[in-house]
Amino acid sequence: MPEAHRRYRLHQGWTPGDFIWKAAAIGTHTETVMQRMLASRSFIEQTYDACLGVLRLKERYGADRLEAACGIALPHPTVGYRMLKNMLENNRDKLPVFEQDKMLRLPTHDNIRGKEAYH
Repeated sequence: MPEAHRRYRLHQGWTPGDFIWKAAAIGTHTETVMQRMLASRSFIEQTYDACLGVLRLKERYGADRLEAACGIALPHPTVGYRMLKNMLENNRDKLPVFEQDKMLRLPTHDNIRGKEAYH
C-alpha cells in the first residue's frame, strides 16, 4: 500500500473535536492554537499531521512548556507545528516576557522604510 494511502488510513476515525479535546487537556492556549490550525486549511484533513505533531511535542517537552510556547505563538498571524517545535528546541518558552516582546518587535534602523515610502 502506498505511503499516502497508509497515512489516510491512520487518519480515518479522527475528527477535529478529538484534536481540540486533547489540546484542551493540555491548556487553553494549546486549545486555541489547535482550533486555529484546524481552521487554516480548506480541507481539515490536511491539518491532521500537523495537529498530531503538536500533540507529540507534549511527550518530548512536557505539557507546561507546550502550553507556554502556544501562548507565545498566539499573537502571530499563523501558527504551525514547525513554529512551536522551533520555539521549544531553542527554549524560547523559557525566556522572560520582556525578552519575548523584544524578539517580536522590528528594530529601528535608518534603512528601514515606513509605509510612507509606498504609494
